[in-house]
Parts: sequence; structure tokens; C-alpha cells
Amino acid sequence: MSRLMLLVALLLLTFSRCSQDEEVDNKDEMVLIKGGNFLLGNHFELNRKNGQPVYEVVLKDFYIAPYEVTFEDYDAFCKNTIRKLPDDLGWGRDDRPVINISWMDVVIYCNWLSQQNGYIPAYDINRGKVEIDWEATGYRLPTEIEWEYAALSQGQNERWSGTSVVDSLSQYANGKDTIDNYLHTAPVGSFRSNRLGLYDMSGNVAEWCWNWIWSDSDSINVYDPRGYNAFNLRAARGGGWNSNANELRCTQRKATRADLPRHDIGFRLVRSVIRQSLDPPHQQE
Repeated sequence: MSRLMLLVALLLLTFSRCSQDEEVDNKDEMVLIKGGNFLLGNHFELNRKNGQPVYEVVLKDFYIAPYEVTFEDYDAFCKNTIRKLPDDLGWGRDDRPVINISWMDVVIYCNWLSQQNGYIPAYDINRGKVEIDWEATGYRLPTEIEWEYAALSQGQNERWSGTSVVDSLSQYANGKDTIDNYLHTAPVGSFRSNRLGLYDMSGNVAEWCWNWIWSDSDSINVYDPRGYNAFNLRAARGGGWNSNANELRCTQRKATRADLPRHDIGFRLVRSVIRQSLDPPHQQE
């Protein structure tokens, strides 16, 4: 065999192995979000208090699910663990986003699904207190900052996920003021995705996040900030079927009681990409 043919064979073998490794590592068909520098917050309307102040942060890569977790997904967990099914209020189950689940319900679901798929669970639950292992391979909730970065297609200058034009919002979001065929929740993926292929980041249901919301009194870690582990209140981002256009904005910050299941809050899954280093923020000239 010539040296050229040998080199080609080795390259093909390497490519095959890399493809197999990627498939095994991402067998749940999640979207890889490449990290980087990001302006967190509302820099469109600096006079609007919600979404202020604006921070420059650096995020690591992570995986995120393209769709919100559905009743079909969550019902399988309930039946497997002998838990009561959450109420769909007659709006439909199957491929509609699960609602009426608390933040703690979501944490328990994440650990269960991690075990089902052979991942290391991300959460340690002890007497109602939750700690997270950021280096675990299992499913978890996004931080509020990861959520906003993904909703904005890796930090694009958009008001809503997928668009900044209010007249086109009905194509991207199921909300209170949008014109569509859904009075309440819609089947996931019924509207257009953002640039990363993520659906319903604005509207349908707001989405639980890991941490408490950022405020103007907070100091923030520049490198991969993770927020406060305040159990009683957690961020719920993106707005839902009953939210107006302002409430559907990607930078809109809202917190709710972690123990309170609601008919307008669901969730989507993320997973960490392990073993990364971070570059410092770019210097502004």
C-alpha cells in the first residue's frame, strides 16, 4: 500500500471514530451550543428596567434539547416511578409541553432520565436540598444565562427567539397577542425555530432554569456564571401561551416559586460538554 493510500485510510478511520464518539456522546439528538462572549441582558432598550443591567460574560459549550419536554416524555417517567400524572387541564397530552410540574419535579426527572440513558446524574438531592455537579454527563436545567444565550442563537441581537420584528412574532411564538390556532399550549415545534434549530424558546410555556434571576444589585462571575442556588425561587424564562409580546422577549427576567406547579411553565433539557477551558472576554476598543 502506498503512503498516500495509507494516509487516506488512517484519516477515514479517524473520522469514523470521531463520528461514532460524537454519536454516542450525543445520542439524544441535542443541539451543540458553542460557547463564547455574550452580552447578557436587554441592550435594545436601556431604559427598560427588566433585563438590566447588561453584563459581558463568557460561556462554555453545552448541549440543549431542540424541543420542550412533552407530556409523552414526562408521563413515561411518572409511570416508571409510580407518580401521579400532571394535569393537562384538558388541553391535550402527547406532544404538548408538560405543565403543572414543580422545579423539584423537574430535577428528579432529570436524574431519572440520566440513569435511563446511562449518564451520570447531575443532581444530588438530600432532604430537599439540591446540589449540582457541573462535570456530570447527565441531564440538567439550563442556567438562566445558558437559556438566554441559546434563545438568542448564541447571543444574536434579537428581541424574541428567531426575530426582532413584532409582525413576524406569530411565526415563532405561541403567545397571548400572537395570531395562531391555539388557545392554550401548542404541540412542540408548531412554530418556526430560531437560527440554531431550537423551537418555542419564546412562548408556548415558560421554562424552568437552574438559578434565581439576576438583578441590578448582583455581582456576576464573568466566566461561565451559574447563578444563585436559591431554592425557594427560580427563574422561568421565555414566556408562555398567556404572555404578551414584552413578556416573550428573550431578555425578560422572571422568577417564580420553585414548589409551585403552574399551567404556563414547563422545561427543556441541557447537558454539559465536559473538559473545556475558557478564553477571557474580548477587550472593547
